[in-house]
Amino acid sequence: MILDLIAINLAKSSAYLVKNLRLGNASALPGRIALALKPKLLKNFTKQLKNSKHAYMITGTNGKTTTTGLLKQICIEDQKNSNNNPYLICNDMGANLYYGIVAELVHSSDISGLLKSQNYTLEVDEAAFVKVSKEIKAKSIIVTNIFRDQLDRFGELDSTQKLICTGIDNALKDNQQKLQLILNANDARVSQIPEHLTTKPEKIFYYSVIEKDFEDLDGKSETKTKGDFICEIIESHDDISQVKFIVDQKEILVDIALPGTYNIYNATAAAAAAYYQGISLENIKKGIENYHSIFGRSETKKINNKELKIFLIKNPTGCTEVIKHLCKTTVEDYLIIINDDYADGKDISWLWDARFDYLAKSSNAKNFLCSGHRAYDMAVRLKYAGVDSSRIKVIPDIKQALEYIIQEKAQTINILPTYTALLELEKLI
Repeated sequence: MILDLIAINLAKSSAYLVKNLRLGNASALPGRIALALKPKLLKNFTKQLKNSKHAYMITGTNGKTTTTGLLKQICIEDQKNSNNNPYLICNDMGANLYYGIVAELVHSSDISGLLKSQNYTLEVDEAAFVKVSKEIKAKSIIVTNIFRDQLDRFGELDSTQKLICTGIDNALKDNQQKLQLILNANDARVSQIPEHLTTKPEKIFYYSVIEKDFEDLDGKSETKTKGDFICEIIESHDDISQVKFIVDQKEILVDIALPGTYNIYNATAAAAAAYYQGISLENIKKGIENYHSIFGRSETKKINNKELKIFLIKNPTGCTEVIKHLCKTTVEDYLIIINDDYADGKDISWLWDARFDYLAKSSNAKNFLCSGHRAYDMAVRLKYAGVDSSRIKVIPDIKQALEYIIQEKAQTINILPTYTALLELEKLI
């Protein structure tokens, strides 16, 4: 117990220093420090989470952070309307590896190691999910989608599906009756997950979006699974969509103030998970409509009267969905930042599968600035996509690239960074 307290408080001290020295958001380092001193700290924390009302884990290739943030806001609205403690343990900054989850629990505890709440919604990296699900026994596991993502970490799609199935099997041990699976019916690999489980939970629910608009870059994704929780798109504009949620002969109209069809999927996943844990459609509506995007996930910042729109990109399908959305908007310049650190994936061949040719054909996209460790690779990709070389500039240093583009004429700049590039960008903006 004493070692636990030392680990927790040293981790808290490191978080304080990192934030106050503006070295980052301290979403992972405190977890590394805590685990170095107490490797079983997560297991000790989870003893405090046995009577949670809200207990969710979100995994899958795309949309985890936004889905987690939306679900967090829904749960907060539900707790406020019930006059309960609205605090929710949530790694909504995207630190979803094992040590990132430990860091969030450290952050959500006091100096005596007591958690501020038993309620949580945690996003979990697909590979980390195998280990985390052994220790944290959530009431609901949400699987968003399975697309190609970081081939050097996950391999092909079957490997990613297998990781998620193994994680669910681990979660089912001593938890079969309590666990609910919330699965994307529009993704064949997700909807087929129950067929690959060693044991099945008693409750499996599927969500689906009518008028599916994803461009499938991974082959034919036909699915025969019918959705239990259905989202019908009523209207979709640049930065807001109106949808209708339909479930159990009930329906409600909801405004989603996030761009793109992919965010409609994220909102539907969060809504379905909340509904099947007993949250009313009215509180689900309040949560989604009160949600504010997290840094780098369709977020807008203003610097020197310039509007910077930031969209994380990390795999071909997610990147293509962002590009498709941006081609519909009035934009002048782009800053594309590609890193190849571990968290990004060393293999950046996915750039050749993402549909950058849409940007080449778009009348809204004018100039392109490439930055990051693999800035020249990105410039080559744009050239082969059909962008004229005169419209492409390369500045590998991210700070210099940001300073340069802010001085240009364009009033609106779309910034598309990979994950570690996003973290560097956050320190600068």
